Amino acid sequence: MNCKPGDLAVVVRGYPAKNVGKVVRVSRINPLVSKQYGEPIWDSDDDSWMWPDSTLLPIRDNDGEDETLTWAGKPEAVPA
Repeated sequence: MNCKPGDLAVVVRGYPAKNVGKVVRVSRINPLVSKQYGEPIWDSDDDSWMWPDSTLLPIRDNDGEDETLTWAGKPEAVPA
């Protein structure tokens, strides 16, 4: 799962395309809609839209390690 309750997140893909780039604050996972779609669907504090977790990239201010390597893996060297 990408987001946690209370996260600010950027919409990185979805329909309609005008929503891409929008910043939203997710509040909670909607259990009924999530079950219907087979993935976590977030309710938003900012508007009446519901956002699939797979379309969101959380914005977090961490002092720790970038979590991207955890899910994406370490980049491999490209042969010259």
